[in-house]
Amino acid sequence: MEEKSTKEKKKESFLRRPLGILRKQLGYKRELIHPNLIRVVIPTLPYEGLDYTGKKMLPWSLMKLFDSCEISEFWPLIKDKFDTGEVRVFYTLNFEMKVDYKFHLLETSKFPLILDTSVQFVKRTSRCIESTLRHPSLQTPYAVASHVDVNMDPISRVPIPFPAWWKEHFKFPDKGVRREFKLPPKSSVGVFTSQHRVEFSDTDENKHTNYTVYVRLAFNSMCENILSKRYGQSLDVYEIGLNTLQITYHNECGLGDTLTVSSWESKEAILTFYFEIHKSDVLCATLSMSFYNMLDGNIYSNL
Repeated sequence: MEEKSTKEKKKESFLRRPLGILRKQLGYKRELIHPNLIRVVIPTLPYEGLDYTGKKMLPWSLMKLFDSCEISEFWPLIKDKFDTGEVRVFYTLNFEMKVDYKFHLLETSKFPLILDTSVQFVKRTSRCIESTLRHPSLQTPYAVASHVDVNMDPISRVPIPFPAWWKEHFKFPDKGVRREFKLPPKSSVGVFTSQHRVEFSDTDENKHTNYTVYVRLAFNSMCENILSKRYGQSLDVYEIGLNTLQITYHNECGLGDTLTVSSWESKEAILTFYFEIHKSDVLCATLSMSFYNMLDGNIYSNL
């Protein structure tokens, strides 16, 4: 038997994604309602027990739930015709998530959950995908997440075009507005920093820091500053729930890198915080997060 090339072996490693195994173990059921609409029925909330602090769902845990239902995992593939489709290497450019306050309440039903995912548009090398998470008895979603990512060559890590036949086959929309999340100007005062080292558990099979980790670092840094009474002094970090999240990824980082998280509280928007994450002088990510203050059962937000 002819020995496989190094490039072929690397491509195969990308196919052995852990989420596919996890999905089977957790009993996810999926239905291809339309080539551009995938429905996944999630029988329970396993991530709640795996990564949980206080009473409210942590932002990156919810991101992982959306990630475990990645739409391209379900597309039928044609071997030797769309090679990059088989490898499925996508780098996220930006991510947005909006969460209804009811999702944070202990008394609301959390299982089963239905997650519907569709492609908003596909351009030359990028695509925009939106997912909604809801309970079968409710029409209003618990959470809505969308992200823009780029089709990447797994070896060279440069963007590569989607084949025209593939876009035509699935009839994906090709019109979409360029999406950018910009932070307000950073003040010269009231900005606080903390440092974090990228551990092996923070990385993924793409051999760089997983996109959910930046949110965890920012959130933990924010909580440290609130508990140290640097800002957000009226908040109990164990009694807040995520309202909105927006993150833009600028540069990647990897195992062993030291990251500096700078954060500050918004002066205009209630319960909103901004973040920049640097590796030395290189900007890796910018984020904004707003929260519900759910202390004593009361809901306060910037809605």
